[in-house]
Amino acid sequence: MHEFSLVKKEVEKALGKVAGKKVSRVKFLLGRMAHGNPQSIREAFKIAAAGTALSGAELEVVVVEPKVKCGGCGKVFNVDKEINLSCPHCNSKSNELVSGEECYIENIEIED
Repeated sequence: MHEFSLVKKEVEKALGKVAGKKVSRVKFLLGRMAHGNPQSIREAFKIAAAGTALSGAELEVVVVEPKVKCGGCGKVFNVDKEINLSCPHCNSKSNELVSGEECYIENIEIED
């Protein structure tokens, strides 16, 4: 399970930051181009967090759509469903992916 190893590393990093305090909510970013599955992330999180300060925390998985910055005109645009990386403004193919490959915990809420 590809997702489990990624989620386990993220849980371990988060545990290092919460210093044993109980966590109530976790926000996990998953880029569409990271080839992960939100349900698999949820299942992996439940297993990786079991018996830790993250156990029982509400998990929000946010799917991040890919965005590309054009190397020709500098505009940022969404990537269409066909993964067409040509700029819709100037048709340049010299572009840089700026989002859509995320696979990490972005935010942790600790209980009072």
